[in-house]
Amino acid sequence: MLKAILTGISKQTTTDALARELGLKRSTLMAIVESLVDTGYLEVVGMQGSCSGCGGSVSCSDGHSCYGVYALTLEGERFISQNLTKTIP
Repeated sequence: MLKAILTGISKQTTTDALARELGLKRSTLMAIVESLVDTGYLEVVGMQGSCSGCGGSVSCSDGHSCYGVYALTLEGERFISQNLTKTIP
């Protein structure tokens, strides 16, 4: 599943579309994405939406409709290019 998420993000699939494709709730996908950011497989490269004051947090807790823009790190690219079953701590 991690490989599918990273591949989807590398193809610039929206998180809503990716959640539907994988049969996940958006909140579940975002928890996984945040984990992938924390472990260095993804990075937040910007924010989009109506929020101007969230400071670029991964998920906006103020109820604004803003979304993180994610990109694979070198480690994330390595993960999807290899058929690893590496466990993320």
